[in-house]
Order: sequence, then structure tokens, then C-alpha cells
Amino acid sequence: MAIIDAGRLLYQGPVEDLIAKDHWIRLKVDRVEDAFKLLSRDPRLFLSRNGDQSLYVKVEEEIPRVNALLVQHGFRVTGLAGPAWLPRDGAFA
Repeated sequence: MAIIDAGRLLYQGPVEDLIAKDHWIRLKVDRVEDAFKLLSRDPRLFLSRNGDQSLYVKVEEEIPRVNALLVQHGFRVTGLAGPAWLPRDGAFA
């Protein structure tokens, strides 16, 4: 599978790697602070924040569960990126 945005290759590889369990994902939501508080209540999730721009979530279960939880609580999820897009230097702010 390949994901292309504006002519740029963002990801190429198996779907399984993109949605694999126990990976960090980057979430962009309309209210980062509130989303951080909501997701922090779930002991199965590990979180990090990148200021007020995005959240990094390490999930041990399927990624769609995290997305559904946010949507059910009225958040607008504007971005959800798999491990291919995480900072390679591991710099989480």
C-alpha cells in the first residue's frame, strides 16, 4: 500500500505495519489539551504532547478505538499518522 499527499510519497509498505498494534501514532485534534486529558484516563494508553499541535499515543490495541473515543466525545480528528511519520529523533515535546 502507498499513501501519497500532494504528489509526495508519505508511506509505502504493508497495511499491517501501518495499523500494527503497540506503535506510536500522531493525532491532530481540535482541542489538544482536552483530548490529552480524556486519553490520559485510559491506563492502556501512553501519551506525549507536541505543544498545542498534536498528541503522540502509544497504543496496545487497535488505532481505530482511539479515534472512535475522540469522535464520541466531540473532538474533530484532523490527522492520524502511523509510525512512518513520527520524529526520527524521538523528540516529543
